[in-house]
Amino acid sequence: MRNLRNFFCALSLICGVAFLGASGPAWGGLLGLPIGYPQVTSDLGGSCTYTAGTGTLSLTAVPTLVYFDSAATNLGFVSGAASMSVSANIDGAGNLVSGTFIVNGDLTDYLTNVLYPSPLLTGNIVAYGIAAPGTSDLIDFRIQPTGGSLIARFAPGDQIAAQVTLELSTFTGSFASNWGCSRDKFIVGPTPPLVQESCLLSLTKTANPTTIGPIGDIVGRDKSGDSDDDNDDNGYGYSLDDSNTSITCGCRGKVSALTLQYNGSQTADVRVTRKAPYSVELYHGTVLPGGQFTVSASSYGPNGFAGTLGSMIGIAVNGGTEVEMDTSGAKDIGPGLVAGNFVVVSGNSRKLHKPLCPVPVNSCPANQQVTYTYVLTNGGSALTKITLDDDKLGNITPSASLALNQSATYTKTACLSKTTTNTATAMGLLPSGAHCAATPASATVTLVMPPPDCNKHLHDCDPEDTPPPATTGGGCSSAYWQSHKSIWDKSFKNGNRFGAIFQVDSAGNRSLSDTLDITGGGSKSLGREAVAALLNASNPNVHYYYTPIQVKAIVKNAYDTKVYTATTDLLKQYNNSTCPLGN
Repeated sequence: MRNLRNFFCALSLICGVAFLGASGPAWGGLLGLPIGYPQVTSDLGGSCTYTAGTGTLSLTAVPTLVYFDSAATNLGFVSGAASMSVSANIDGAGNLVSGTFIVNGDLTDYLTNVLYPSPLLTGNIVAYGIAAPGTSDLIDFRIQPTGGSLIARFAPGDQIAAQVTLELSTFTGSFASNWGCSRDKFIVGPTPPLVQESCLLSLTKTANPTTIGPIGDIVGRDKSGDSDDDNDDNGYGYSLDDSNTSITCGCRGKVSALTLQYNGSQTADVRVTRKAPYSVELYHGTVLPGGQFTVSASSYGPNGFAGTLGSMIGIAVNGGTEVEMDTSGAKDIGPGLVAGNFVVVSGNSRKLHKPLCPVPVNSCPANQQVTYTYVLTNGGSALTKITLDDDKLGNITPSASLALNQSATYTKTACLSKTTTNTATAMGLLPSGAHCAATPASATVTLVMPPPDCNKHLHDCDPEDTPPPATTGGGCSSAYWQSHKSIWDKSFKNGNRFGAIFQVDSAGNRSLSDTLDITGGGSKSLGREAVAALLNASNPNVHYYYTPIQVKAIVKNAYDTKVYTATTDLLKQYNNSTCPLGN
């Protein structure tokens, strides 16, 4: 039997045709359909013609041999009035209008002695493709079966694929003129149905609650009010709070020393460097698993960097990728903080003679807790390997599956300290392997500004009241404080750093004095009003609307969210009310 098939392959070149696919130049492009078994082949007679006037394409051939399996162990011969034909209407632009297909003849499966009477296959053409021009062109058809005895050997739901070689074709790539071929050869068999897919994945995201705060200082911790200036009598640039027994820990003037524990599984070469600006190596040594080592400050750099670890350190193990740790004091740092295989054991800051505060573990004030809810709904084809990610919280689910009209709900809890917008994305795989993505969904949680301190104001302070008119409470302008630096509250000096005072790294290393002097809009304009507001709030003779803590919280939120104008206008309103200190 195998030799018999080889004989027919050599005679008709059908075997080669089965593997031609869509290679080479293509007019319209072949469909490239897989053809299963049983396969009906032709080798006798056959012709093709296309008439441009009527748009009629006719292909005829004589079916001769049927392969019931790929190993050619079971063959059948078509007998009787055997014929095979395609009749299609294709317009001048090459578009399929309609078409029919039929294979006539009788067939016997010699292994089972089952007879398949004529017609063997009938169907309607639903798609076609053609590769041209050339002397032997290829054309293939997808056919929806309508009948025929041989359909009993197809898998349920399969369609018919017909691939035809057009020998000595005169097709030039245009259906605007007549063309034909001297002979055509068919391979016909079952093909999987075209997958009709639809991508209708939707994603919603909500936050509960939608507001947080107001956020205050934690009892027993150093209050925000850092400075990087070094020009006062004690050489630290800030009045140290050691005398305040209520403060038990804190961070001012950046971190000056850290003791770290290495929790890796193997002995490692550890290198710690201060990140830019003023980069310098701070530690390099061999550390055993579970071992502790101390990273000490460097004297390199100007005021605000000398004597500190800088704003950020990088820790590399065996020369690999660094893990980073924020040492500016703007973020929680202290015992319990984990970065890669390292955990902070203890530490100190440059300007406060108190240890670093332990980092809360799984602790979040009730008014800062937010739960996000994500709902995925699939209104289309079944989806697998769905991933759901949040740009702030990371992966929500690594893999999920959703059938048609199925939904899934996920939640994630976060601890927020500023106005935050989170955007979620979701993507899955359709049955064909194509990607299906949902429209991204976002949720915004707004930080509520702290209320005014009623004990500091001249007006009635009901929590539900709207802010008082600008003429109530008093406030001195940024221009006033720029020209009256000698009467600043003793807690602040001209050289104190704006970024450290307000706990915003993005403000740079500019002093309070320089911040008042600089011109420009955006964050520069906010900086001028922020310094004036802080000086107003800190002066006992100015009945300002906000307290110093509230001013810092408002300004920090503006920098974190990069929404400067609204906060600038708010502070400017109170800064430019009646100044009780004179002109």
